[in-house]
Amino acid sequence: MNAGEVTLIGLTGKLGAGKDTVADYLVKKKNFKKYGCSDILKEKLKEEGKEASIENLIELGNSLREKKGPGVLAEMLLEKISQNGDMAAVIVGLRHPAEVKTLKESGAKILSIESPQELRFERIQKRGEERDKISLEEFKKQEEIQLQGRGNSANIIQCIELADQEIDNGNGWEHLYEQVERAC
Repeated sequence: MNAGEVTLIGLTGKLGAGKDTVADYLVKKKNFKKYGCSDILKEKLKEEGKEASIENLIELGNSLREKKGPGVLAEMLLEKISQNGDMAAVIVGLRHPAEVKTLKESGAKILSIESPQELRFERIQKRGEERDKISLEEFKKQEEIQLQGRGNSANIIQCIELADQEIDNGNGWEHLYEQVERAC
């Protein structure tokens, strides 16, 4: 993929930080096409007849990274974007540093979406997705697993450190969208 032809934005951040909110804004206001690392995993789980629980998504993501390399999800999404001929794409849910590096090598700008833990937990409860029907304890446990994984596991802390820019999503829509406009 020639970076000069396509505008790529990658989004990383903790569970419930607002990555999809930022992506949806880019779709609506700037005509981006939205892709998600978890979409690839959900498709594969569906093919296997398995539930798209957070545990299954993590397990499959780790397995694919082990078999095909740590940047495999980003590589698969870049291929899909190229096949679809999209001129502007936002990729949501970067969880492994190799995914961030793969996208950066393709010319992507990486944004880290940040917000306080209590607010993030409230948000996932409101999403209404089956995978989000968890207790605060389970939320904290899943977050800890994703934040500092090793090897082929998710390591969101490293992804955040590799981001080009931080977007604060703890102070309302207007503040969020102003930052996104400046960043993109």
